[in-house]
Amino acid sequence: MWVTDGINVTKPMINKVHKLIQASGAKLTLVNVVDQIPSEFLLLSENTPSQVLKSEVIKSRLALENFAERLRRVGIPVKSKVLIGTEPIEVIRLILKNKHDLLVKRSSDKGSILNWLGESNNLRLMRKCPCPVLFLKPVEEKTPHIFLAAINPSPEDSEKDAVNYRILEYTRLLKNYSSKSQIHVVHAGVSIRKQC
Repeated sequence: MWVTDGINVTKPMINKVHKLIQASGAKLTLVNVVDQIPSEFLLLSENTPSQVLKSEVIKSRLALENFAERLRRVGIPVKSKVLIGTEPIEVIRLILKNKHDLLVKRSSDKGSILNWLGESNNLRLMRKCPCPVLFLKPVEEKTPHIFLAAINPSPEDSEKDAVNYRILEYTRLLKNYSSKSQIHVVHAGVSIRKQC
């Protein structure tokens, strides 16, 4: 599942997703989440809240379907869906409902990893998503690709461990994208000290 507005997408992102789909045999669903319209915005509008929301959903659906058609032309079978609500909540609900096995999202092309991870939606998805999350940079990298796989080993929890395995498997598939790429695996844990 790829969370996108269908507009801010680059050729390098499409190429990476296409190669991943070819390697894994996955099916692609494009998703965009339209936020509920803030009440302050409605004070400035002549339309009713439902009219404003309907207009936003129509614009989003059109952009997503145009992008889906672009992907179909290069041989990627794709479905598209527009959701209404808060992005992390609606995305996770859809993943659980349809049992998606990977979430793809655009990362920021500016700043450090801490900048775009600091965005609340990205951080929530990283922490709560029941499947691996792949953040794609919108530009082609001139240096070798470095794929960072963040895992949380849980030998006592087979469900969490299955997610870790899928993270590593998708990372391996992506590594095949470039012969000069590297995989870095990280895990941050809590140190439990024995009190003497």
